[in-house]
Amino acid sequence: MKAPAPPSGSLGVNSTRPFDEMIGRLDRVLSEFLLHAEGPNLDEADRQTIKHHADDLIGVGNAALKKAVYPPTPAPKSETGWLIEVKGRGDAVWWCCSGGFSPISWTTQSEKACRFARKQDAELIINKLEISHAIATEHAWCAP
Repeated sequence: MKAPAPPSGSLGVNSTRPFDEMIGRLDRVLSEFLLHAEGPNLDEADRQTIKHHADDLIGVGNAALKKAVYPPTPAPKSETGWLIEVKGRGDAVWWCCSGGFSPISWTTQSEKACRFARKQDAELIINKLEISHAIATEHAWCAP
């Protein structure tokens, strides 16, 4: 016995999602579009029609991406880094590398200090700038 033909517009697969069916139809249309675009008998009007519809496809694709809802990226719970620190008679101060003409500028707010991903990077700057009494210290900041 011969299986019944799938209904018109159907993929012929066991898909119950309208989105899947629409994407299947779109894939077929795009494949045919490409085959016709490669045809040897295209005149200038045909090429302009292809260009017009290709531009429309790009516009619709970009609009669909803007409207698509993506789950938000979770914010990091904390951040860690290495600071260049000098402890003196008062509060600790950290290198913030924003001193204008001087490469050595300091802040008492760790959030404003220059952060390094690795301890050896902070130590390299300490040595290159010859900052006496400075050490590389690891810090952690909580997400707001």
